[in-house]
Amino acid sequence: REDEVEGLLEDLPVDKLWGVGKGFAKRLESIGVRTCGELGRSPVGVLRSHFGIPGERLKAMGLGADSAPLHSDEVEAGDETRSIGHSMTLSHDIYSHSEIQTHILRLSEMVGARARRYGFSGRVIGVTVRYRSFETFTRHGRTNSVTNDTRRIYKSAMGILEKIRLKEPVRLLGVTLSGLEKMNGQIPLFEEHRQRERLLKAVDSLNERFGSFTLTWAPCLYNPLHGGVISPAWRPSGVRKSL
Repeated sequence: REDEVEGLLEDLPVDKLWGVGKGFAKRLESIGVRTCGELGRSPVGVLRSHFGIPGERLKAMGLGADSAPLHSDEVEAGDETRSIGHSMTLSHDIYSHSEIQTHILRLSEMVGARARRYGFSGRVIGVTVRYRSFETFTRHGRTNSVTNDTRRIYKSAMGILEKIRLKEPVRLLGVTLSGLEKMNGQIPLFEEHRQRERLLKAVDSLNERFGSFTLTWAPCLYNPLHGGVISPAWRPSGVRKSL
């Protein structure tokens, strides 16, 4: 229950927050923040002065208002990258397969785009689910070869979810890609895969130029979370395309 969140977080170490690793936890400790309760009570100005814009999200996470993991481009671009992931706290609890499917597709698209941006592929797909009661669990599956293709990430993630019998409405969903390998410009063996790679590069290029989700998958167009993502001024020819 939401009125129990404050009590649950009060003494929880900050490194238990998803996406706050040991390095981030040490930086927080250096300013006297060791628990989520202390994080939630920290002035946002202090957090912003030390961590920039992510300081606002750190405070929200300490208050239990934001469960999406923090990501640092500098960390992800380095050699020590372990996984690439995205999560979203939903605006309302969901239970239906179609709603969950749409959110998983959007998350898979975000993960795939980030992996391609930094030249990584992975073979382990993770799916995180948080119920309305705040019970949280993660399940993993392996692909038969490394990938950073949105479609394959999505299909693997849905394959994992289809084996889970959900017992409560869902509050948060997350998708991760791990078991990462640096691609180093390898050329796919089969023409079909080369065509797919060219398509994804074109999609990524347009989304970087005109804004995220300028090109997106058709089911995501009907996701209310997409409504405010892209200003009409950033849509080529005034139309958001889909794959």
